Amino acid sequence: MKVCIYLRKSRAGENMSVEEVLSRHKTTLLAYSKKYNYNVLDIKEEVVSGESIARRPKMLQLLK
Repeated sequence: MKVCIYLRKSRAGENMSVEEVLSRHKTTLLAYSKKYNYNVLDIKEEVVSGESIARRPKMLQLLK
């Protein structure tokens, strides 16, 4: 199955930097993808807050 990974961090973590959080999420999702034989076509990372998808440009790219 072809998939894309979307990583988003909306707020700074209490004891981890944004980079650490995104890296941890990326590692977890890549391992999951490998386990289930998913073909990762793209990985998008975004650090934004907001409840609206309209304020998440990389998410909008994936939805096109």
